[in-house]
Amino acid sequence: MYYESQNSGMQLTVESTQDIRIQNEGNIDYVPMLATILKKQPMTSYETLFEIKLDNGLPLGHKPGQFVEVSVFGIGEAPISISSPPTKKDTFEVCIRKLGSVTSKMHTLNVGDKVGVRGPFGNGFDPEFLKNKDLLFIAGGLGLAPLRSLFNYVLDNRKDYGQVTLLYGCKEPKELLFADELLALAKRDDVEFKPTVNMCPENETWTGSLGVITTLIPQINIDLKKLML
Repeated sequence: MYYESQNSGMQLTVESTQDIRIQNEGNIDYVPMLATILKKQPMTSYETLFEIKLDNGLPLGHKPGQFVEVSVFGIGEAPISISSPPTKKDTFEVCIRKLGSVTSKMHTLNVGDKVGVRGPFGNGFDPEFLKNKDLLFIAGGLGLAPLRSLFNYVLDNRKDYGQVTLLYGCKEPKELLFADELLALAKRDDVEFKPTVNMCPENETWTGSLGVITTLIPQINIDLKKLML
């Protein structure tokens, strides 16, 4: 690189020999790992839950709250939150909303089809820091997908945590995610679960609350000094 300057009628040319180096970020692997779809479960008209297993037989090794880059070969890749806890070691789950080219193509894949996986990425949550604390989970719509990883981890290690409360809301009953799991929560005596929908059309059945999710907060009994939100 050369630099020219004008000073008192004289021209000065200086040569720079600065080295340019490109470094990778830590141990990030930019090559997708091959993986196989083991299960495909439609949840709503837009969201589908996929259970995936890495072909190398290793666990994903993620922390609750992290995400992966999922590749659909010939189309591209997209960042997707991991919906299953690390306690589910042999496989992992992602809940994908059909929105762009990658996610729309993903919805056409079937059990046995191959995808690429990079990650896990992101900081995630620290379950050790949360131990012995009361936990309040608040999620709306697809926001439940990334929280489900931590929430189910807490349920798998229930004795390590204090009071657990989940507030979940969506626009209408047909958009409820993980419906079977949420129904099971209502029968547990060690979890407080309160669902709500913004509206309920006449042709649908709903026995929970009506209103936006913030309307649920006055209905719960929590000690703010012991709470982690």
